[in-house]
Parts: sequence; C-alpha cells; structure tokens
Amino acid sequence: MDRFWICYWNSDFRFFELPHMDLVPTIEEYEIILRLPLKEEVDVYLYKGNYVSRGKIASLIGLSSQQTELVSKGATQGWNKDLLEDHMISLAEKGDWEHFNKTLALLIYGLVLFPFTMGLIDQAAMDVFFAYETQKKNPVPAILADSLLSLEVCHQKKRGMLRCCNHLLYVWIMTHLYASNHMGYMPDPLRSFHRIPVKKLEASEWKGDLLTLKEEHFTWVCPWFHPRNTIFSCGDFLNVPLMGSRGCVAYTPTIALRQLKWTQFVPQSKELGGLSFQYAPDNMRQQAEVRAAWGKIKKKGEAELGKPRVTASSEYKEWRKARRISIPILKEVQHKESQSHETNQALASLTSQLEVMKAQMRLMEEKEERAQTEIEILKRQCQKKDMEIEHLKNECADAYENSTHVKKDQLKSDVNGLHLIAKHHREKVKEWIKTCGDMTEAVQKQVESLKIHVHEVNEEINSSPGIKLPWKIFKLVKFCQNLARSLM
Repeated sequence: MDRFWICYWNSDFRFFELPHMDLVPTIEEYEIILRLPLKEEVDVYLYKGNYVSRGKIASLIGLSSQQTELVSKGATQGWNKDLLEDHMISLAEKGDWEHFNKTLALLIYGLVLFPFTMGLIDQAAMDVFFAYETQKKNPVPAILADSLLSLEVCHQKKRGMLRCCNHLLYVWIMTHLYASNHMGYMPDPLRSFHRIPVKKLEASEWKGDLLTLKEEHFTWVCPWFHPRNTIFSCGDFLNVPLMGSRGCVAYTPTIALRQLKWTQFVPQSKELGGLSFQYAPDNMRQQAEVRAAWGKIKKKGEAELGKPRVTASSEYKEWRKARRISIPILKEVQHKESQSHETNQALASLTSQLEVMKAQMRLMEEKEERAQTEIEILKRQCQKKDMEIEHLKNECADAYENSTHVKKDQLKSDVNGLHLIAKHHREKVKEWIKTCGDMTEAVQKQVESLKIHVHEVNEEINSSPGIKLPWKIFKLVKFCQNLARSLM
C-alpha cells in the first residue's frame, strides 16, 4: 500500500494524482477523525528548535530518573516501548492510574501517531505529547505534516517506507472509497469505521479498483463531515505551511475543496507546491517564519466560496485534462492480468503446498501442546518432590538440633553433679584437716603436761634417794620418760 501512495504522490502539487481525481488529506478531515477540533484561536503544536528534555517527560509519566537513559537506533534517540510497557504494569500494580493513562498516551503517540523507528518512542513524539499534555497544543497539523512530508521524501527518493500515521491515512481513504451508503450514520469516524464494508481484495485488485474508479462513483465527502470555514493560508504564505515533529511541508487546501463540500475550482499556480524540509541548523530562519505564520491564519467560508456544493467547475476539469496524467500502476495491473493464467497455476500449486504445510504445522502444534502438558505435569511433580525433600531436610535439622541440645544438657548436668561432689569432698577434707589440727594441738598440750608431770616425779625421786618405788611404778615412770622423749 505504501508503494502505491508514494508512486501516485505529486511533489509539484502536493496531492495524490489518480487517473480520474486529485486527493489530499486535510486538516479539517483529520481533526474530525481524531476528535481534536482546532479552536477559533488556533493553538497548535509548533516545533521550537529543540525537543523537550527526557527528565520532564519522565516526571510527567512518573518514571524513575534511573530509567530515563535514552537509547539510540541509528540517528534516532528515545525509549524502547518495552520500558514503558513494564512501567505501565508497575503503575497498574500500584493503582496509579493517572500516570498509567499518561504512559499509555505516550506509547500511542510514539507507536501510532508519530512512528519513526520500530519499537522506539523517539524524542519527536515525546515533544508533541508533552506540548499537548501540558499546554493542550493541538497535534492534528503535526500529524498531517509528518504524513505529507514522509510521502514527499519517499517519492523524491523513489524508495523507502512511509514513517507516519498510516492507520489514519487508511481510515481516511477507505472512508472515501466505501462509505457512500453510510451518509449521516457515522458521528464518530473511528468508532464507526468497522461498519464500512471494506472489500477483501488482494493488493493489486483494490489498487486496480481505485485507479479505474470514476469521480461520479467516489465518495467525495466523508459521512461525518459538515462544511465550515476552511483554513486556506497562514501569514505571508499563499498556502498552509504545516509544521510537524521532524520537518515542515506546505499543502494546498484549494485542491481539496470537493472533499470539504465546496465547489472545486482551479488553484493558482503560485498556491501549489511550496516549502518542504526536515529540521536542520541551516533552516532555523524558515522554521521561525512558519511559527510566525501560524499566528495569522486565514480562513474562507460561504462568503468567499458560496453555498456548499460538491462539484467541480468546468475550468478545473479542463485544467485537469491538460495535465495528461499517466497511470503506470494501471499498466502494471493490465500486464499482470495478461499473465493471470500462469499466476493462477502457480498460485494453485502454492496453495496446495500451503495446505500440506498447514496440516504439518497442526500436527506439530498438537505434539508441542502434548509435550508442553507433559512438561507441566513433570514440573509440578518435581516441585512436589522438592517440597518433600525440603521438608525432610528441615525435620533432620530439627532432630539433630534437638539431640545435640539433649546431650549438651546431660553433660552439663553430669558436670554440675561432679562439681557438687568435689565441693562436698573439699569441705570434708577441710573438716578433717581442722580436726587433725585440733587433735595435734590437744596431743601437744597433753605431751607438755606429761613432760611436766614426769619432771616433777623425777625430782621427787631424786630428792628422796632412800625411797624405793615399786617396780611397776618405776616401770611406768620410765615409760613416760621414753614417751615424752619420742614425742619431742
């Protein structure tokens, strides 16, 4: 689909140039699809020359300063979506819904409205998000600018992939193509989009339908659009200079009047084309001119354009015929149709192979599912055994600890008993020592007394030599003398 839009983008006029019609998304259509209407005092996002700091974004969404480091993918810097998704899960667990909603909004800005690098919410998307959250700066012109600028860059390079809000571009073109029977029944373009009967065709088929579509069968005005004053130019510019998140590009609303329920007339040649650049230090002056121009918006309504009427002037039709529009993709489709037989055969063969592969895949998926079930059962059994082992370990540890305590207590009791016995014996010994001392003292006293008595008896014997003592008394005196000498 990207290649189709890029191929049919006209860089000179800044619109899709199809064989039977000219188309371009408009600010008025996008603001209704997104339900972000521009106020009369237009206050839109305008790039200020540098992007908002990551610290301010982190503070706005409640992200820890330790997680704010930017990652680089090529020349683009930002945060990985995984970081913000994990942050959302953490916020949900805490019940912090205010920061949760802001983080979700930042992801939508980075992945849907202003995508550039896969899986990265870059600084450009952060800048537009911050401007809307803190100052209510309308992002609609910036979204349209990024879409047209991406088309412009890819068309000039003849290659590349659109890096813009493709979802919005898809809703816009499919509504124009297939919503003709839903006029007046789609007040909300996005919520009601599922009601549009979009054809289920191959890419080449619906491209062919679009290229052969006549203007009388085309839904020029989307069911949800109502005419009102239209932005025609800004400041000194003759068209509308859009300022996006990565650059500026001009578009000409006068080429899309039928889409806005006005009569289509021939645009002036000086209104077509215009500026187109990506932000760089050497175009700072042009950036300032665009910012200043958005302070002087010029609109037109019934007074200038007449009553709403979905038609084209004869001059416009002649002007369009004179452009001699080529249709290279239509020729490619016709060429493919001439080779349809071979293609159908190859497709049938591939379909058959695909069915066989699908059957094999189903068998493999069934085997894998059974294997996963068995693995889960084994895991549960292992977990149960691990719990039992852990329980036994704990029981063993408790038993060992208890037995150790019992032995320690017994030993302690035995030691205490021995201490008591030893103390008792020490006290007995002390008593015996004291008794022996007392006895020794008493014996010494008796010996002294005996010595005294023996001495007195000896003196009496010596003083009376004529007295003869009886033999037994004499023998006793001698014994006492000998005993006294031995004790001494």
